[in-house]
Amino acid sequence: DTKELFNYVTTYAKQKKKALLLHGPTGTGKTAAVHALARKLDLELVEINASDYRTADEINAKVGMALKQMSLFSKSKLILVDELDGIAGNEDRGGVGAIAELIADARFPVVLTANDAHEQKLKSLVSKCMLIEFPALGSPAMLTVFNRILDREKLNADEPLLKSLARRSGGDLRGALIDLQILSYEGFAPSSVDTLHER
Repeated sequence: DTKELFNYVTTYAKQKKKALLLHGPTGTGKTAAVHALARKLDLELVEINASDYRTADEINAKVGMALKQMSLFSKSKLILVDELDGIAGNEDRGGVGAIAELIADARFPVVLTANDAHEQKLKSLVSKCMLIEFPALGSPAMLTVFNRILDREKLNADEPLLKSLARRSGGDLRGALIDLQILSYEGFAPSSVDTLHER
């Protein structure tokens, strides 16, 4: 996933599709991957939460400005339009169509995120994008991340507790890491998983 993202952004001038849509369940690392890439490539990241700007006028003002202006820091830019589902999940007021029109003339790489790329209201936009799926993480991948963090923080937790935490997460790594942090405050007591709220 992240290799495709890297390749898209670093070869943007040659890309036929002028935006990239990262899609997959909540907590699978879509937004985090874009932030990490911007740091790695020393790009100015302009992040816009689509659910905050639902009408065509709002989208044109906010996204249009980001796509046309040069960087404040004399760097190349990466535009992140996050949570497209926020537009699609509400009464359609032209926001999706406005984004589709704006990306056609984008001077900088544009990365969009959504939980469900097959949402009917996103159809006109999805057809203009290259898609990369961020699937829900399975328990083995989660355990790898947990153990890497525990090693770095010099913390210990029993394997059964970590497996239980991975299973209950439903593939939401971000949520699982929040739960892991909560459990660390409680000393990773075996029964502490039962005290966590269900998502």
